[in-house]
Amino acid sequence: MPVNTIETAPEAARPALQSAEKMLGFVPNLYGLFSNNPVTLDAYLYLSKALEKSGLNALEQQVVLLTGSIENGCEYCVAAHSAIAGMMKLPESVVQALRNRQRSDRLVQMPSCASAVT
Repeated sequence: MPVNTIETAPEAARPALQSAEKMLGFVPNLYGLFSNNPVTLDAYLYLSKALEKSGLNALEQQVVLLTGSIENGCEYCVAAHSAIAGMMKLPESVVQALRNRQRSDRLVQMPSCASAVT
């Protein structure tokens, strides 16, 4: 499947891609891939919004997303969420602990819950 741009995506997916570009400054490759099926893209964005409303702060959300990526074996996603967590000032030692499945403090223990539902 192609990784679409706003211009190559199906018409139904273009508004979501345009919104992502406006908010993030670019269209993530995952969105471009999911845009091949606009329903899939909409479902992913719906789940993302639900996580934002979960009560977890942005950094805790990244821990959950990174853990889900690790559990699902998505190397691209692990790299992306590791980078985002780093940009959010999550210490590299915590990122590495998560990637190595080590659990110690609260932030690192959160993946136990995320792993259970992945």
